Amino acid sequence: MWIVAAVVIAIIGLIQLFATYRLYSASQNQVTELQQQKAQITRQRDELDRQIARWNDKNYVVAQARSRLGFVFPGETSIRVTGAEKYMDRRTARTGRTKKSDEWYERMKKSWVNADRGTSKSQRSQSAHTALSGRKVSHK
Repeated sequence: MWIVAAVVIAIIGLIQLFATYRLYSASQNQVTELQQQKAQITRQRDELDRQIARWNDKNYVVAQARSRLGFVFPGETSIRVTGAEKYMDRRTARTGRTKKSDEWYERMKKSWVNADRGTSKSQRSQSAHTALSGRKVSHK
């Protein structure tokens, strides 16, 4: 009888021990997750601090005003090209940079082809006739 009571008490003690260990393990996992979140937030804060420090640099502020707002110094002339997006691929339009494989002569050739597409055959023949004869011919 004493043996049965001791076995029952041992089983109850093991159940309590496993339940306590399970709660301890779950809380340790939670602590680990919170530490990871803290590290991530600390990295984000450090990055934001670096960005704030950049804005304290006069050269950075000038560069941002020029690129984002189009500001120029007195005596400088601002030139803004519009409509160039239709001649660029999607990546180029988004980044503003051309592909490395596009050499200047390839871009020039493409611009000639695009410019040539802008005129009809009759307009090209009319301008050729004008250039040869020296007078303009009207087609009615």
